[in-house]
Amino acid sequence: MALVIPAEMLAACDIAEEATVTVSNKTLIVAAPQPPPPAEQENDDTLAHWANLPEAPEEPELQPRARLDAALREDPKPYGKPGDPAGA
Repeated sequence: MALVIPAEMLAACDIAEEATVTVSNKTLIVAAPQPPPPAEQENDDTLAHWANLPEAPEEPELQPRARLDAALREDPKPYGKPGDPAGA
């Protein structure tokens, strides 16, 4: 069995190229697909706000960590009594 819906009826229901067809409670439902949500329109105030933002401050130049680097290169200081096996 086939059901043919006239083009005039489809046009009157805003159904163009595609439709969703379902059966619910023994009722055939033919519906136009849901249109995508409209894109958020930016108004002039929003655009002006973003256009007039202050520039980001420049990043400060990082200071070299010479003391830390030097400490990492040094040999550790011995601890304990010399000759003591528990010492370093």
